[in-house]
Amino acid sequence: PLHRKEDPHRRRRLNLLILISLSTSILYAISDEFHQTFIPGRSGEVSDVLLDSTSALIGIYLVMFMYQKITSRNPASLKTE
Repeated sequence: PLHRKEDPHRRRRLNLLILISLSTSILYAISDEFHQTFIPGRSGEVSDVLLDSTSALIGIYLVMFMYQKITSRNPASLKTE
């Protein structure tokens, strides 16, 4: 099979997007749990932050997996001219 050459700039952009996505999700989970401490009958739980963060990581992985499957079938879909 033919493999396209890995673009180091593309890899860096992808890593940055993953980092931003995961960081945003974790910060939102933390702020949501903090907010819940002010609601009567609710409490902020570290386990909920961990669950939300793990879910975000799984979601990011699934999107990357689907993107890889789509682009490996049709590499021309990546061209942006």
